Amino acid sequence: MPHYPIYLESGPKRRKTMVHVLDLLGCVATGPSTEAALQATPDAIRAYLRFLRRHGEAADLDAPFTTPVAEHITEGQWLGNGSPHPGVWPGPLAVGFSGGGQAGLGGFQCRRDDRLGSGRARGGAESGV
Repeated sequence: MPHYPIYLESGPKRRKTMVHVLDLLGCVATGPSTEAALQATPDAIRAYLRFLRRHGEAADLDAPFTTPVAEHITEGQWLGNGSPHPGVWPGPLAVGFSGGGQAGLGGFQCRRDDRLGSGRARGGAESGV
């Protein structure tokens, strides 16, 4: 069973929480409370896995997975908004694409292509991307 440790940032009184799934680079869930963000996390992971599958990665969309809390940060300036400082959590980070390294960086191009394609499908322009 896949195991995706999650890292949470919560603001005052554990409101406005952001969940980071570091094993799936860029996969985040947010919510107006810690509970809401945790409830949104499985859907965010499934959406990310669908993205990987769409771009040729092997991803079992029906496999159950666990999301244990690895760390919950509740103090600091950027809580609930993502950290402006890279390396808040221990690394190195595994890129969510097979092969890592340069192969992993190809995923960023896939994301860009997805965004541009979505904009064109809605009749939008490539605004600054």
